[in-house]
Amino acid sequence: MTNVDTCINGMPYVAGTARGQLQRGTAGNLDGKIVLLKQPLTEPFTSQPAGFVLVDGAPFSHSHITLLGSGIPGILVSGDQAKELHSGMQLLLDGARGLLTTDLAASVGPSVASLSASQSTTLDGMRVSLRVSARSQNGVQAAVSAGASAIGLLRSEFLAPADGELPDRTFYRAAFERLGAAAAGLPLTIRLFDIAASKRPNWLNLPPSETGVLGRQGVRLYAHEAVRCIYRAQLQAINALAADHELRILLPYVADLAELRHWHDDIKRQLDRP
Repeated sequence: MTNVDTCINGMPYVAGTARGQLQRGTAGNLDGKIVLLKQPLTEPFTSQPAGFVLVDGAPFSHSHITLLGSGIPGILVSGDQAKELHSGMQLLLDGARGLLTTDLAASVGPSVASLSASQSTTLDGMRVSLRVSARSQNGVQAAVSAGASAIGLLRSEFLAPADGELPDRTFYRAAFERLGAAAAGLPLTIRLFDIAASKRPNWLNLPPSETGVLGRQGVRLYAHEAVRCIYRAQLQAINALAADHELRILLPYVADLAELRHWHDDIKRQLDRP
């Protein structure tokens, strides 16, 4: 009897190759395994898998940003394709081609180490300038090493004191200074404090969500005293560092022109530089 290799052509997601045993879910030690995920991953892996397979995932959804930025090779597959996968299978995953196969000797695409933002082009040869989303100093450094043209989105809500206390101007000035230095002269766009249900700090207690466009998040939370303190602390830190770094500001979840004008004017009153 001849064994036929399983071969699934999914959607490329995170470039790179991985070989390992398939595990369903994130329970236990993931080291060296290929993890099958049926639910969004809202926090980083607790241990380092070789790769991941995401079932029925939305590539650029908010809940999948952690996976997209992990650097761990991964692909997206449909629910029907996932039915062919069973725990314990030994698999080869090629994130650049979207390939998943039991043929461990199959040819694969370039390794993730050989890919860089500076080499990005469209199929007809048009050069693409990539602006990277980052949430840490390591992410900024990786972007610079890969040849990114800018840090287009620094997700400041993930910068927090190790003791879990409310961050202040001193904390943000030190954090932004480190990130600006890591950016090595690249423009750095700081998205001001942005909170959603999936990333709410322990110190922030909010009443039930209000109805309306975009709900009670983004700039609409700046009326809450604790969040307003963060907003002002971040602006004070940015103001202190603007002379030494190319900094830009991004407002989270602005719903309409009146809201934009209000916060634009409020920010201008607090900054010494345009």
